[in-house]
Parts: sequence; structure tokens; C-alpha cells
Amino acid sequence: VKVAGAHLASIDEALVYCEECLPHFVICEKLVGQEFSLLSLTDGQHLAHMPPLQDHKRAYDGDKGPNTGGMGAYSCADHMLPFLSQRALDDAKRMQAETIVALKTELGEAYRGVLYGGYMLTARGTYLIEYNARFGDPECLNILSLLDPSADFL
Repeated sequence: VKVAGAHLASIDEALVYCEECLPHFVICEKLVGQEFSLLSLTDGQHLAHMPPLQDHKRAYDGDKGPNTGGMGAYSCADHMLPFLSQRALDDAKRMQAETIVALKTELGEAYRGVLYGGYMLTARGTYLIEYNARFGDPECLNILSLLDPSADFL
């Protein structure tokens, strides 16, 4: 593995290196910020959002050590996170709404189930990192304890 700056001095050098290794490759922008997750349930048209939360993947304190399946997650009683603005949360919700519309358009039928978005909040805004079509662990354990069992979600 070669890292820009440490092993590769320019973008052109990086592109040549990538083209030598593989015919197809993806270049990712390094994002610096706070990760958060938003799990939602959808009937293919509507989204029922659960409170945002943040998981901690590293094995040791101080964000050190190897990634794990998830050492724990937290959410807050006010259903926000200390670093998360309402605008950033609304951006994540908008991205999910756009995604279910795009899925229906592309697939010809509605996606129904869990939509678990992983986001990064940076100084430049909210970025979607990944989607999963499943509940996250340990995120789900955290969120289920917050839900009102008498509530109708969809």
C-alpha cells in the first residue's frame, strides 16, 4: 500500500501507480470529522427514523487499536448527539429520502426494511459513507432500549 504524501509525491504519480496495479480503481477523499449513524425503517415510501447515534469501533481507549465489530454505541436522551446540529441530521434524513426514491426508480419496486446510513460530519457538511440493509450491532442494542413499545412506527 502506498500513501499520498508518504510514498507518492503527486496526483499524477498516484494515478500511474493505480493504473499499474489494477484496470479499475476508486480514489476516496479523506474525510476528517465525527462519524454518526442513522437507522431508519421504510415501507418504500416513508421513513421512520430512529435517534442518531455514534458507535466506537476501536479496541482501545483514545480511538486506538484495530477496528472491531463495535465496542459500543451511544445516543442521548434528547435524541441528538453533542456534536450534531439539526441541519446535519436533516441532511442525513434528506439523503435517505432521496435514496428510497432512487431505489424505487432504479429497481422498479419499493425497498422495504432497514436503511442504516453511516455518515461523517465534517467542517464542509454531512457526507454519506455507506448504507447497510440491516440493523447495526451495537447500534441496534442502544436504540431498541429508547423506543416506546406502544408507538406505531410505520
